Amino acid sequence: MANSDDKDGGWAWIILIVASLSVAASCGLGIVGGIFQVFFLEQFRESISYTAWVTALFSSLLQLAGPVASLIVNYFSCRTSVMLGSMLMSLGLVLSSFGNSIEYLMITFGIISGLGLGLIYTPSIIITNYYFHSKRNIMTGVVMSAAGVGIFAAPLLSRQGGLGDDVIAGNVAVKEYCQIVEKEPFLKNPTKINENEVQSKQFLDVKDSNILKSLESVSLNSQLFLSRTSGLNVDVSTPKPYFLRHKQFIVFCISLILVNAGFGGVLIHYPHLCESKGASKNDVALAISANGPALVVSRVLVGALGNADNVDFFAVYISLKALAGIFVCLVPIFNYSIGYSVSTMIILALTNGGSDSLAVGLTLDCVGFDQFAVAVGVQMVCAGIGYLIAPPIIGWVVDVTGSNNTAMFIAGGLLMLSAFVCLLIPLLKEKDAPSIGYHPQKCQETVEIDEPTKS
Repeated sequence: MANSDDKDGGWAWIILIVASLSVAASCGLGIVGGIFQVFFLEQFRESISYTAWVTALFSSLLQLAGPVASLIVNYFSCRTSVMLGSMLMSLGLVLSSFGNSIEYLMITFGIISGLGLGLIYTPSIIITNYYFHSKRNIMTGVVMSAAGVGIFAAPLLSRQGGLGDDVIAGNVAVKEYCQIVEKEPFLKNPTKINENEVQSKQFLDVKDSNILKSLESVSLNSQLFLSRTSGLNVDVSTPKPYFLRHKQFIVFCISLILVNAGFGGVLIHYPHLCESKGASKNDVALAISANGPALVVSRVLVGALGNADNVDFFAVYISLKALAGIFVCLVPIFNYSIGYSVSTMIILALTNGGSDSLAVGLTLDCVGFDQFAVAVGVQMVCAGIGYLIAPPIIGWVVDVTGSNNTAMFIAGGLLMLSAFVCLLIPLLKEKDAPSIGYHPQKCQETVEIDEPTKS
């Protein structure tokens, strides 16, 4: 049970560790989609665009399952979502090892395992932001950087070869389930309280208020910290979430679609590009695994930068996305070598991967803390749409042109376009609204509670 020290300390550190382990497992399995793409092409001899639907479904559901995970968390707990996701992912991956067609793998590997992946990832990210306030950006960076550990290990394990990798991945999912079962729930299910039970920094479930009425089906179990006062009539009054009409938020969502469309194109089609230039499967696995350690470093450092005073982390975010796009477009120009391939993955992690640590802070600036949970659910769907649609379309272009280089040109162009779209956000700022991503004078978030009038 959370106590008075849980905000930015106490139980929050346990949350940080368990969330990091969940992110490492889910992202590690998600990153190997490109390696599976190469194997599926060799095994089933289908077109690049048709085969890409398998890995696109699997990886995109990491985001598209966000609303489903939100619903489970809202009515049960984060622990329930992670446990259910682990079981689904394990079942789907083991069933995939018996696959004999692309259509079969679309169901077992793409949908069942992908849904499990999303149910693990979403609550791990959200819960960190509820337990850390003053250190939110850097702690989000720490949790997201745990993805680098999984990204480093998973491609190396994939060198076992073929659909047998799914059995190994299924075992990982089972161990993830067992590990979560041994832990306390991320958040206890809220219970009714009376006036005398409101104590120092206890949680009040926002679900019981009218804040998320219109979007409760996709909201998370949002929590607010309350300060101690004796004999209170607790009244949390905040406006209804009209953030879907918020122009800056809508533009940021469009940018996220483009970002994940470009990044998905790189992850799924880059391994095939390398093999077409003479790389072995071991070389490809080694190159992709190099993305992991670099991702750890970049997300922690960029997250710390975003948490520093007088830093415009919105400008940092745009700059890193633009640099990532430019670099991806340059990838096909140079001749292949294992050193160059490793450098490619490292630079991509330092630019595109590092900037992801700032996305949560930008979302909070757009919609506010009270509407944050639902906003993240919407953004997860937008990101998943990009990841789902772009790789098959890019694969179709490769099939038509006969050039794997085309995939990198399109993916890099999408990343650059996402940065340019973000430039519209400051232009849409409402009068007297705070700037997005720049806080020269930081202040603590508080909830005002009106004391009852004494009669």
